[in-house]
Amino acid sequence: MCSSDLPNDTTHRNGINAIAEGEIGIYPNPANNLINIDFSRCQLTLSQVAIMSMTGRMVYSNLQTSDIMKIDITDWTQGVYIIRITNGNAAGIIKFVKE
Repeated sequence: MCSSDLPNDTTHRNGINAIAEGEIGIYPNPANNLINIDFSRCQLTLSQVAIMSMTGRMVYSNLQTSDIMKIDITDWTQGVYIIRITNGNAAGIIKFVKE
């Protein structure tokens, strides 16, 4: 569930649970040219989205300003990438594969 039962701790609960419960979608996965990060089932806004290669090199960083973020990955090297989503004091990680 994205909405909080704890009104005083909404950001923390949403940030962790939205990712842990699969309410933030990443598709397609694996991907070739474009990934979509779908926040539409959540109440998260202005989350920091950072994407790192498995070697730790940051390849993308931006603020979430819409329900669906579209990120062009055409020129990225094939492999596994880590998406780190941070909102307030909460953070979560999702992996995706670039083919």
